[in-house]
Amino acid sequence: MSFNGLAESLVTVDSSNPEILRVKVSPVRTSTIGLLEVIDAKTGDCLKTLHAGTFSPRQIFSIKRDAKLSPGKYRIRFREGISLAFDGSLVPSGNRKWTNPTDLVVTDKSMYVLDSGKAPPEGPPPEKTPVGLEGRPYLYKFHRDKTPDVSFGDQGRVGPLLGPSWDKLAAWCYNRIRSIAVDSDERVYLSSIYHEVLIYDAKGQKLKQVIGGWDNNPFGTQCTTWVNSIAMGPQNRIYLPSSYKVLRVYDRTKEAFKGVMYSTTMPNPIGFERVIASDMAGSLYIICETGRLQKFVDTGSSVTAGYLSDSDVSLVNATGPSASGDLIWVAAHGGAPLWDYDAGEVAMFWDTGEEIHLVDRYGSPGTAVDKLQFMNPSSVVQSPDHLELWVVEDGMINEEGPPGNARIRKFKITSAHSEEVAVEIH
Repeated sequence: MSFNGLAESLVTVDSSNPEILRVKVSPVRTSTIGLLEVIDAKTGDCLKTLHAGTFSPRQIFSIKRDAKLSPGKYRIRFREGISLAFDGSLVPSGNRKWTNPTDLVVTDKSMYVLDSGKAPPEGPPPEKTPVGLEGRPYLYKFHRDKTPDVSFGDQGRVGPLLGPSWDKLAAWCYNRIRSIAVDSDERVYLSSIYHEVLIYDAKGQKLKQVIGGWDNNPFGTQCTTWVNSIAMGPQNRIYLPSSYKVLRVYDRTKEAFKGVMYSTTMPNPIGFERVIASDMAGSLYIICETGRLQKFVDTGSSVTAGYLSDSDVSLVNATGPSASGDLIWVAAHGGAPLWDYDAGEVAMFWDTGEEIHLVDRYGSPGTAVDKLQFMNPSSVVQSPDHLELWVVEDGMINEEGPPGNARIRKFKITSAHSEEVAVEIH
């Protein structure tokens, strides 16, 4: 069958062997970036990326049953000429504006935003909190249609987050939180500033339960030191990487140290704040201090370090990763000198099963709303169907150029040509 007015189908499948499907891809142009993906026929989610990058003429790929692809019905989707197209913004209700949004979580029902508030100055904490309440951190919750969920906290937001009134350091440090996580029950997880994970329920009520804590052994198996970056995992698991190069896995339903499961020493120091992403199927990706991604594999009884991304790829202050179906998106936040670095962009990586390969970069420093321009991108979120990408930009001051754009935008992941074929895996 021919699509897109082309003389030859972009993708054809030979299913004569029920054990192994052979997929032939015939790109229109071999110089453009394309994606070959296996799509769940029921949900539309991408389960596996067979190839990402350029394609050779009439390139052949094989698909067989494995841990990700059990017997059932799927769609093979080929898209060529991948780009990002602006598709709207997420804004607070009323006359409010974002101050310093740093993280976004999108679930099936809701969207959660952490606005970290006005960034505190460097150095020791001042005698008084340096900014007013509107400059402090807030948690926001929206419905998927981008309207506020007024059942959450006070008309859709919780805050200001100040820490205990007696703790001057905590009140000052709360503006340094940059990461949140949300589980399947719509509970929100974020740092206490120190060594525990705090939890808020779906209505914005703070729970008594905390996860982890300090036991005076930051290199040990349970001490959750300086929690900031958090990721959810399957079967109630939660992942907590630390600046002491220890990645810990906890049962998020249990109190304090009762939930400790297992851990591993990470080969490399972690990077800039929001560093971890999980594909919810056992693969974790952590940004190293050098800006490279490292894969970790969680078997359910242990977690081990895997391979690194391309050594020749430079992302300035890489942060805010998102992982799904073998694709990992990362934000290049940037730093001085602003215009001389590969920054103000988002990058797509592909986990081949043997390496993490950079596929392409999108964007450049700038302030335009409807263009691929970014100032201080801090987090990216890809949809499970790989058709949408949300990009958060914080509002921090830059040493040169304008401050961060302090905005949240959605982009469609578009293609110049595309085609799908229904298949069944036996």
